[in-house]
Amino acid sequence: MANKMKPQRLRAFRIENNEITQSNSGLLGNLANRLNGSTAEIRRMQLNAEDIKREEDLISDFNVNEQNFVSGVILRITHTENVLNIPDEFLQHEKIS
Repeated sequence: MANKMKPQRLRAFRIENNEITQSNSGLLGNLANRLNGSTAEIRRMQLNAEDIKREEDLISDFNVNEQNFVSGVILRITHTENVLNIPDEFLQHEKIS
């Protein structure tokens, strides 16, 4: 049986501060405050309300480190009858690993 690996997409973003009167944009602090202490349930986002697949993106794990980097894992969730869903109690935790 052939092993069919789906291609994975890595995304990276650079945030630049265009305000010369401020040393930084404050985005990292705002993002860290929002992520830290949040549950996975809060970090779910339905992609298209009209899609019959009801696909969602979920930030299941993240790390904000001291060098001002944010890394994380985003899972695409597709609700189907053939695949088990993520249990609701998992979504009440800060991270799913």
